[in-house]
Parts: sequence; C-alpha cells; structure tokens
Amino acid sequence: MQSLQLRTIKKDDIPAICKMGDEAFGERYITEQLLQKEWPLLQSKDNYASYILETLESSPIAIGFRLTYLPGLWLNTKEGRKSHINLWHIPTENVAYFKTSYVSENYRGQGWGKKMALLAIDQLRKMGAQAIVTHSWNESPEDSSGKYLRHLGFEDIGIIDGFWKDSDYSCTECHKTPCICTAMEMILRL
Repeated sequence: MQSLQLRTIKKDDIPAICKMGDEAFGERYITEQLLQKEWPLLQSKDNYASYILETLESSPIAIGFRLTYLPGLWLNTKEGRKSHINLWHIPTENVAYFKTSYVSENYRGQGWGKKMALLAIDQLRKMGAQAIVTHSWNESPEDSSGKYLRHLGFEDIGIIDGFWKDSDYSCTECHKTPCICTAMEMILRL
C-alpha cells in the first residue's frame, strides 16, 4: 500500500484542487479564480482547517482535499447567503463551513475523508467554533454525501432547491448547466 500524508493546504495546491474538483463535481465547480478570491476564508495567520491528502514521494501527488471556511468569515459567500441562519441558534461569527471534500477513487474506503474532516473539526474547536454548517449534495450516489456527514454527527436542517443554480459549472449528476441539484443544509454543533 502506498504511503500517504495529510498536510495543510498551500496556495501552490490550487491547480491540483481545481483538477480534482473538475473530475469529481464537474468542470468549473472549483476554479483557480474562486480559490484565490476565497483564500482568506480558508486560512488566516495561524488559523486553518483545510487539508491536502498526497502521496509520499519525491514529487508528491495530491489525491484528496478538505476545504473549510473559518468561523464567521464565509457568510457573504453564495453559500452563506443561501443558508438557514435563523435555524442555527448560534452566533454566526462562531460558525464555520465545510465547503467540500474529495478523495480520489483508488483511495476511497480507507478513512481518509473522515481523517481530514476530524482534523478540521479539531482545529475549528481550538479556534472557538461552536458549529460547522455544510450543504450536502442530495443527488450524490446512494446519498453518500449525506451518510458520510451524518456519520460525523451532522444533523439535517433543511432542503435548498437549486442550491448550485448560480454556479456556472457542468454538474456530473444532473448534467445541466446550471446545476439543478438540491442541497440538504446540515449542522454539526461542537
């Protein structure tokens, strides 16, 4: 079995994250322009909760990632503006956001997605976060997204129809541009 490592994301990882995002979610779901713009949401001084999973080689290959927005900083993003903030009952400045996660197909089922999530949750607790919100892709095959999040302790808050409709990307599930898939807003209280 190949040796792997988790580490904090760096700006140099942006092209690899975009490539994996294109493969997993559809072309242009994650763009270099978006990540450059939203970088301050992902890392701030010594605060971070986003990770890269990579092979341990002389030239490591990125094979997974977890993108997490820091507490309170993400509310002006499209995800924040669509959220059911009134149902959280937690001060918004104490709520972080799980944007997205991915592990390459050959490495799934080995617990790497969970390890990245647990590292992020631990970091967010240290920052004083009281909750993490996310939007689970309802149309994910066999509700794999929702099952993974519920296993971590996330609870359903409510459905948001057409959550990704203002994102100009080619969805791998509905095959529409814009995407017409539904999101389940979920929360993990820390």
